[in-house]
Amino acid sequence: MTTTLKKEPQVGKFPHEEIDGANVEEGLNFNFSFDGYLTGKQIDSLLSRQLTQSKIDWLYYENGRWIFFSEKFKAQFQEFNNTDWLKSQTILIPELEYCKRKVFDENIETTKVRFYGDPRNYKKSS
Repeated sequence: MTTTLKKEPQVGKFPHEEIDGANVEEGLNFNFSFDGYLTGKQIDSLLSRQLTQSKIDWLYYENGRWIFFSEKFKAQFQEFNNTDWLKSQTILIPELEYCKRKVFDENIETTKVRFYGDPRNYKKSS
């Protein structure tokens, strides 16, 4: 089985909501999808390589951490230029979701990788 990044990342804002009593005005998320069931280590390796090959430089895996470079991101996605809290670098933690669907008589397995960022969990990397 060949494991590949299925398409370019989906990037978007998530709407205003209240989470754990905190009023979250805005946030962002990145979604990636891979064929097959993958472990966290496999995702780290494959996603890092795919991002490099796709010349995506705003998310980078280094020393066991995913680092998000907001200035590089805002240069590519200008709709985020006025996002005041989105500055410097951030450590993001991926969430994995495993999906299986049946297409004709074949089970298709997918691993979805999501990164979320909002003002509450924004951490500057050291």
